[in-house]
Amino acid sequence: MRLAESAVQQIRRLTATAARSDYSLRIAPQPGGCNGQFLYMSIDARQEGDLVVEQDGVTVYVAPSLATIVEGATLDYSDRIKPPRFRLRNARVEHRCACGRSFGSPYLGKSKQCRAYELPPWMEGG
Repeated sequence: MRLAESAVQQIRRLTATAARSDYSLRIAPQPGGCNGQFLYMSIDARQEGDLVVEQDGVTVYVAPSLATIVEGATLDYSDRIKPPRFRLRNARVEHRCACGRSFGSPYLGKSKQCRAYELPPWMEGG
């Protein structure tokens, strides 16, 4: 995973006020969303097994289960979108929700928030 300059600068701002010197941005999967999981980003300590990405003097911890997803991806940050946020570009995921926030295997017909993967009426009950 590569870090865009915007992400490097934001990580520096966030870690400058962190409670502990070993805290940095940590990316981990969380259950939820239309497609089963989403990326949860927090300022936290490294967890056992985390991958460590270091670039331009900042560190990012990545949960080991995300290794194939972040491979070749770029983490960037934008305050031009609302709300301002980090985004993982070119992540290697099989399915994405139309909202762009969750990924994984689609839960056909199970989501109340997003209907991108809902079964069409002519396929229900069959």
